[in-house]
Amino acid sequence: MKRTNYYILGLFALIALFVSCKKTEDVVKPTSSITVYNGLTDGSAIFANFYKTGKLDFSSISNGIQSASIAAGTYILEKGVTSGTIPIDFYAYPDSANVALSVTRDYKPSGMYSIFLAGTRSAIDTLITEDTIPVVPLTDSLLLIRAVNLSNFPVPVSVNILGKTSPIPGCESLKYKKATVFLKVSVKRADVSGDDLILQIRNAATGALLTYTAVAWRHAASGESSSYMSKPANLIITSAGTNTVAKFIYPIKTQ
Repeated sequence: MKRTNYYILGLFALIALFVSCKKTEDVVKPTSSITVYNGLTDGSAIFANFYKTGKLDFSSISNGIQSASIAAGTYILEKGVTSGTIPIDFYAYPDSANVALSVTRDYKPSGMYSIFLAGTRSAIDTLITEDTIPVVPLTDSLLLIRAVNLSNFPVPVSVNILGKTSPIPGCESLKYKKATVFLKVSVKRADVSGDDLILQIRNAATGALLTYTAVAWRHAASGESSSYMSKPANLIITSAGTNTVAKFIYPIKTQ
């Protein structure tokens, strides 16, 4: 009888050990990727705290606080953000004590998102997008572009290819804190002067030229039959004082 009891006790011990081992297994949580662009017009640098590991301390960022510095006019791509409803805190350098902006929303597993910051450090505006990237074969003569208006220009803007009389379809009238989806724009060799494709930012109401920017010609790599740019690009329209400026960023890696 005692031997039977020992067997039973041993069996319970094994079950308890198995259950305790199962409880300590690491659970792989789904993640999202988030691009943050700093479009603040006063030139302020921003720090982003994605993981809420503690109050942000600029002197100890390497000591376990996972955060990222974003200079004005630049972006970061954070790939391992845990999905679900999470807050992301932004601090305006050099103030590490006070949160300048906190953004809380739901991020889907494997989702791609962008947070565009506009305005000034004392009055930050945001534009948040959930990103869907169309598939574009390298053999297509297409520019894959999304226009984002973060400028303080008082009226909507349009985006034109130099030499074209009409704006790019979808970019006819873009208001402040608005963005297009990623557009497939047909580009012919005749549209490109030299090595650059010139895109013009215009007053949507009058057609007056505000600024322009150049897209570098993507030379064909070995095995490619097209020399046209197919990598997704964001055309960011911002302000510098009373001037409107435009630049391209390429945060989404497709290859």
